[in-house]
Amino acid sequence: MKELKIPFARLDDGGLVGVKDVQKESCNYFCPDCGSELVLRKGDIRQKHFSHKSKAHCAASYETEIHRAAKEVIKNSSMLLINRRTKIGELSRALMDKSGAEYCDKTKKYLIRYDKCKVEPTIRALGIDIRPDALVFVKAQPIAIEIRVTHGVEDNKIEFYEQIGIDCLEINLERLPEAALDSNAEFNRLVLEKSDRLWIHNNHDLRRLLEFEGASYEASLPFLGQYEIKDNAGIHSTSEQR
Repeated sequence: MKELKIPFARLDDGGLVGVKDVQKESCNYFCPDCGSELVLRKGDIRQKHFSHKSKAHCAASYETEIHRAAKEVIKNSSMLLINRRTKIGELSRALMDKSGAEYCDKTKKYLIRYDKCKVEPTIRALGIDIRPDALVFVKAQPIAIEIRVTHGVEDNKIEFYEQIGIDCLEINLERLPEAALDSNAEFNRLVLEKSDRLWIHNNHDLRRLLEFEGASYEASLPFLGQYEIKDNAGIHSTSEQR
């Protein structure tokens, strides 16, 4: 994957822009991370891209900017294409072994509409705090969204979501085509619809597995629904038991 130094720039109005979406070269462009001024570079050999106008001590990286842009896309949307019941590791393999059939199909997707989105909220439970990249709410039920750029969701996060009963969907942006870094529209489509996505934890799958094993879903997860959500504005919401 070719890494552009600065794949997106921020405009005066706060919006993000890709190099192919640039309307006028006379516009002001700023680094989404450090806020310093950017310029549009173009040449016969190197692909057109943004870079800092002057030397800046900026900690921004390709991964940081892709994460930031993807979270902004999700925040500004209200719809997301997700897998119907995709295969997730040992859990799904166990289900298929027990049922004798492949009950889920990762090619089937459907559109969900979410009422609100919190970017990097804090979920407090089990004596620890976890911050998903985003948390969307479908009929008041949260779904954690994790953006994959260089590595997947850590094991401790997966266990955390499972114990408290929050679904988690991973959106894979690890191998983006160059066109996605040039155009806002193409990047938006990849984030919301086209890129690979995988259920890291899904309560529906876990419930089915426990039912196959003759166990109670609620009894097996004593901390189910016991969490507190704190967004960046410091607003708290406490869940109710499902």
